[in-house]
Amino acid sequence: MRLVALGLACTVAPLMLAGCDPVSLLESPKKAAEDAVPRESAGWAFEGMPSASTYVLSAGGGAITVTPLGVIIPVSGREVQALGASASNPFTAVQAEALAGEIAAYVSNRLAGRTLALFPEPKKGAPVQALRIALGDVPDIAHELAEKGYAAVAPDAPPHVESACAQRQQSAYDRELGLWRPQEPLSNRLSVEVEARLGAAVRDGVAARNAKPAGRFHSDDLFTSPSGSKAFSAESGASVGMKCGAMVKLSLSGPPRAYDVTVVFEPRVRAQENSGPLSSFKNATLPPVDATLRLSGGEATNLPVEYPVVDLNRVYRADRVAVYTGHIITGYKVTVSADGTPVRTAEGSFDQDDTLRALGR
Repeated sequence: MRLVALGLACTVAPLMLAGCDPVSLLESPKKAAEDAVPRESAGWAFEGMPSASTYVLSAGGGAITVTPLGVIIPVSGREVQALGASASNPFTAVQAEALAGEIAAYVSNRLAGRTLALFPEPKKGAPVQALRIALGDVPDIAHELAEKGYAAVAPDAPPHVESACAQRQQSAYDRELGLWRPQEPLSNRLSVEVEARLGAAVRDGVAARNAKPAGRFHSDDLFTSPSGSKAFSAESGASVGMKCGAMVKLSLSGPPRAYDVTVVFEPRVRAQENSGPLSSFKNATLPPVDATLRLSGGEATNLPVEYPVVDLNRVYRADRVAVYTGHIITGYKVTVSADGTPVRTAEGSFDQDDTLRALGR
């Protein structure tokens, strides 16, 4: 035991002679580890904003300039370019200047008069520091900025900022807030061109026309040979199926938000449910058809809409007067909606003679 004590004494004595505290030497690894952990700095007050993305804070007689950590607030051309690297948004410097005042007013209202905490602890002498800025029960002002659409997640954002802000940014994106707010209404950004068509349907490779009348006719309208006269050898009846539809060309400009675009096609028809001459046909309605797709800003596509075959039938009475039953397509109406809101309508007409020629007039 003497040897051990003597050895320790021999070790400590030179350290004390050298002015070293042996206890602090033993604790130094622990202290170094604690110093390596970033610390929060509380008690900061908001003083002003040099720009919508930088804030001057003061505490203990000193002042620093900070910016939210891990997000981009596009208030200049440089920040707009950075935003382009992180989101496919056609955002311009002109829009940034217009939005800057709105962002500055919001941040000033949120931070003024509040006691703020910064994380990590600010460094002395740094011109602008990217820090987490907490106020009250809000752990980071960047969360609110992303949710309001005033900031976008930076490409080099720390993982904890990205995970906290990504969903908030998506919510702002879906609601077209802030950065994602279009500069024009949807009705001006959605271009619609309609190419409507009408023609005889083809069934099993054969035009839909036959010699047998279909549909409902009065019994005295069906062809019978007059008494005492020679029966007509001409075609006694015919039927044609007409098909209409449209190719709708869609183009959407502005922010890249996606919309559910629905095209509704409604044929305009004249109808005779029983039988009669063409002059007896009245305006009627048929149920519309629709087609839907997902369209994002910056995209263009074609959406075909086809209506089921509509039949027209003809027979001759004994006096060779033609009577008809069915429908004649005379026009169409196309309505385009985005997320359930009507945006565009287009109407047109078809020549009745096109249907009669297909019937074999």
